[in-house]
Amino acid sequence: MQEDRFWWMAFDYKGQLVNNWNPWCNANVLQCFLLLENDKNKLADAVYRTMVSVDKFINYVHSDGACEEGPSYWGHAAGKMYDYLQLLYDATGGKLSLYTNPLIRNMGEYISRTYVGDGWVVNFADASAKGGGDAGLIFRYGKAIGSDEMQKYAAWLSRKKGGIVITSGRDIFRTLQCLLYSEDMQKTTPVHQTPEVTWYPETQFCYLKNKKGFDVLRASIVSIVKGGEKRMNTLDGTGQKNNFTQTYEAYVNDIYRLCFSFMKNHMDAEDIVHETFLKYYHLDRTFDSEQHKKAWLIVTASNACKDMLKHWWNRRNRLEDFTEIAEDSHSEIDGMMSLILELPYQYKMVVYLYYYEGYNSREIADLLHKSESTIRTRLQKAKKILRKELEKDGY
Repeated sequence: MQEDRFWWMAFDYKGQLVNNWNPWCNANVLQCFLLLENDKNKLADAVYRTMVSVDKFINYVHSDGACEEGPSYWGHAAGKMYDYLQLLYDATGGKLSLYTNPLIRNMGEYISRTYVGDGWVVNFADASAKGGGDAGLIFRYGKAIGSDEMQKYAAWLSRKKGGIVITSGRDIFRTLQCLLYSEDMQKTTPVHQTPEVTWYPETQFCYLKNKKGFDVLRASIVSIVKGGEKRMNTLDGTGQKNNFTQTYEAYVNDIYRLCFSFMKNHMDAEDIVHETFLKYYHLDRTFDSEQHKKAWLIVTASNACKDMLKHWWNRRNRLEDFTEIAEDSHSEIDGMMSLILELPYQYKMVVYLYYYEGYNSREIADLLHKSESTIRTRLQKAKKILRKELEKDGY
C-alpha cells in the first residue's frame, strides 16, 4: 500500500506530464480495494492515497478542461477520472463529490465540442480523427454534473450509432453503469448543440464552426487554432466577447461569400476562410475602424484566392458548377452575382468591393494599391461586360 515508485501515481511530481494513466489506474485500484479490502483502516488509507494521486491529475489539467492528448484519449483521461469520482461518490454515500467544480464540468463538456459530424472529431497529436466518444459514459458524466449538453449529445450520439449499446467492452464497471442509466438516456431528447466558438485559453486552441448543425463535416468546422492567447477568450470579465470572436462572428459569412465567388467550390473557399482568420489571429497590428479591419480581411482573402487560382490543379476546376451547393446559406447567389463570378479577377474584385461592400473608388484604390483612375476604368469595363451579358440573356 505504501508503494509510490510508479510514475503514473505522480506522488513525486516535479512538473512532468500527468496523463490518463493516473485516473485510469487509480480507478481500477480504488475498485479493487472497495471490493476486496475488509479492514476499514487499511481501506481508508488506500482510498486516501488514491485521492492524493488523482488530485495530482486534476491539478495538472488546465482550468479550461481541454484534453491536451486529443478527443480519442478523453475516455481514459476525463472519462476515467469521472469513473473514479463516481466510485468515490457511491462509496461515501455522496459525501465526497467534486461534481460542482467548474473544472470537472469543463473537462466533461470538452468531448461534445470536439465532434463535427459523420463520425469525425477535431483531432490533433496522435489522436484519431474518427470517434465521438462512449455515449453511455458521456451521458452518465453529464448527468452527474448536471450538463444538459452532454446528456443530449450522448442520446444523439447513441441514436447515430444505431441505438443504446449496453456494453463498454471489457470494462465491467462501465457496462453495469450503462445498464443503470440506459432508460434515462432513452428518454432524453437527442440533440447535439454547442456554442459556435469555444476557446480554451490555457490549453490554447479554439473550435470555430460556421453554421449550426453538424450533419455535414465541411459545413461545420472552420478552424482549430493552437497556441497563443493574443486575441482569443470566450468571454472577458465584463461578459463581452473579445476581438477575435467578435471579428470572426461579424465577418465570416462575408469572407466566405467572397472566397466562394472566386473559387466556386466549398472546400477551397473554406480553406481560404480558415487561412484568412489565422492570419488575422497572428496579425500584430490594430485598425483605425471596423471598416478598415473588414477591408483588410477582404483583401487578404482575395489575394489568397488569387494565389490559389494560379495553381494548375485549381485553375482546371475554376468553372465547376456552383449550383449544386446552393443549399448552403453562405452561397445564395442571385442572377447578377452569377455573372460577376465569370468576370476576370481584376474586374470581379473591384465590382464586389464597390457594389456589394459599399466602398468608393478612392477606398478601393487604397485597398488594392492602385490609382483611383484605374479603379474607375475597371468599373466601367466591368459594367460594359455585364451589360453585354445581360443583353444576351434578354434583359
